[in-house]
Amino acid sequence: MEISEISYTTEISKRYVDELRACEDTAALLAFVNKWKKLAYDAYKAVWSPSFNWEEFKAGLTQETAGQFAGEAWGEKYGMILLPELLLHIGLTAQHFKAPEGAAFIRLREMQMIKKRRKNGIFYLVKQEVKK
Repeated sequence: MEISEISYTTEISKRYVDELRACEDTAALLAFVNKWKKLAYDAYKAVWSPSFNWEEFKAGLTQETAGQFAGEAWGEKYGMILLPELLLHIGLTAQHFKAPEGAAFIRLREMQMIKKRRKNGIFYLVKQEVKK
């Protein structure tokens, strides 16, 4: 997804999940993670990992979509594809403030809680210390 496509009312997670579920083979999944690389870099790395196995991933995704737990091992290996860290944080922020995900993403960038790497355009969450 291109950042220029995100407006205040964009449902980022819905688009991501709809496109993920539409992937019917490894080639489609590779194209998908390439498209979402800037917002879901952890998913990109998992799919391009030498240990990635399409059949294993698809079987677990089918289970998870049906509401069944695919297991700890599957979650550790593929969970970031299903729910990338940055999209999780955007979604939680949106839910907390009862705002659309697009608005949460834009505001998090304005507050410099999400930044963009200059060299590759990848967005990342700025880890902040909790002051005691």
